[in-house]
Order: sequence, then C-alpha cells, then structure tokens
Amino acid sequence: MRYPTVTGRLIMAVCIAAVLLLPGCKGEKVPARWTAQQVEIDGRFGDWSDLGTTYLEEQQAVFGIANDSTHLYLMLRFKEPQRARLIRLSGLTVWLDPSGGSDRKFVLTYTGGPTREQMAEAGVARGMPDNQQPSPEMAARLEQIEANRESALTLEIVDRLARMPISPDGTVGPKAASGIDRGFFCYEFSIPLAEGEVRDYGLGVVAGADIGVGARWGGLPDELRQRMGGRPGGGMGGLGGGRGGMRPGGGTFSGGEPGGQSREQMREMVAEQEVAFSIRLADRTSGTDSAAE
Repeated sequence: MRYPTVTGRLIMAVCIAAVLLLPGCKGEKVPARWTAQQVEIDGRFGDWSDLGTTYLEEQQAVFGIANDSTHLYLMLRFKEPQRARLIRLSGLTVWLDPSGGSDRKFVLTYTGGPTREQMAEAGVARGMPDNQQPSPEMAARLEQIEANRESALTLEIVDRLARMPISPDGTVGPKAASGIDRGFFCYEFSIPLAEGEVRDYGLGVVAGADIGVGARWGGLPDELRQRMGGRPGGGMGGLGGGRGGMRPGGGTFSGGEPGGQSREQMREMVAEQEVAFSIRLADRTSGTDSAAE
C-alpha cells in the first residue's frame, strides 16, 4: 500500500521494501535489512547490492539502511555533481533518535567528498551553461572554499556531548566515507549500536530496537549565502543576479531556454533536502524479515 508523501522541506519516510510510510504512523516501522557481514565504509555501494535500497524520487537519490548485531549502516548516493559539490561545501548530516522518535539526539555531519579534479578524472564533472555561470568573484570564492575543504566529521549527542570534531575513520565509534562509484556519488556511515565508553560513541540500542533516522543535505554555507543576498540558514535572496551572485541569464532565468535551467531549477538544485525514517532494526534470529509487523 502506498501512502501520500509529506511535503514541507521535502521530508518523507521511505520503506526499504519500496513501501512509502508517513513519518510517525503508529505501529508502522521501516525495516532495516540484516547483514551477516560487516558493511565496509569506503564510499562504494557494492556491499549494498543484496541489502535492498530505496529510490527517493523527489530527491533523485538512493538511500540504504541495514544493520548487524553491532552497527547501523546508512548509505546515500546520487548522480548530480552539483549536489556533491554542495555536500563538500556545507555537509551531509545524519541524525538519529535512539528512543524511536524524531528528535535529533545523535547528530553526525560529514563535510567533504570528491574534489572537482577527482570528478573530472572520473568523468562525472559537468559545467554550467555560460549564461548561468557564477560571477568571477563568486566563482573564485567558491573554488577557494572547495579547495580548502578536507573530509571531516562532527558529532553531537544531546545532553551528553557538545558538537565536536571526530575522526571519520571510526576510531571513536562512528565512521563516514565518500567516493565516486560507477558514475555515482556515494556516502556511507556506520554507527555502533552499543552506547560505548568515553570517546567510544554509540547509540545505546540493540538489534530489533525502534529508532528514528534522518538525513539532510544541500544548501549553501552561510558565508556564500550571505554574499548571494540571503540570510544564514535562510533563503537564497540574490540567486540569479546581482553583485557577487549568478550572472543574469536573460530569458533563461525567467522562463528557461533549451539546454539551460530556469531560476527555479537553480533554486531547487541548491535547496536543502531532508528525509526522515522510523526504523525497526533487524534481528539476527529472523534476519531481514524481523522488521515485518
């Protein structure tokens, strides 16, 4: 059965078995897939071929959720280079609620990903039409920010740990990586299920538990948003024209021209997007079917 999707900042809950569920529906949980082998967090999606993933049509992305007895695994992949560049600039955030609700109690933000040079080497870089290029000032600033971005991971645990940088290699629990795989940009996370000790951070749940999971990406960093006429964390303001913004594109921005993107399409490309899931972790005793009600 298919339920209506929820609008409002593009939030929707997706069932791994390709059934869409409304967030917060009582008695209904999205099933994570059980994996007998640990998923390698390397920015490649080969481990996910047998785990089942869901295509998010509105976001044009693929999301995967799986777990074993010790870790939760999350994966996001898509094909649009501009979205990958935004994640390198402003990050990809995943949040979890170990109590099964929708509160952001355990929050990871990964900033980084392939550089433009790596994209070009992989054959996935794509430029914009001349009449939609950033102004020279904005392009130079954008390149400078991108060049200075290194892959980084931050963690915040409500009432326990203020937001702080951690190593993305998993030495303190959570792990994150990104890469280009067969023309797609792939982002992976693993999070320990057990709560862990000091500097060993986990969720404090067990296989079979109900948790809330969400992901947010897109949007420009505040330093660029302000230069384009918007407010920190707010709208885009001057997108499409004005000093330091996008070059005016004549008819392209007002109504669109063949081979170009309209102003609204440009806004959509850089808009924040968020997905939210109500998850029931799989249990070893019944494998991938443990989440079925």
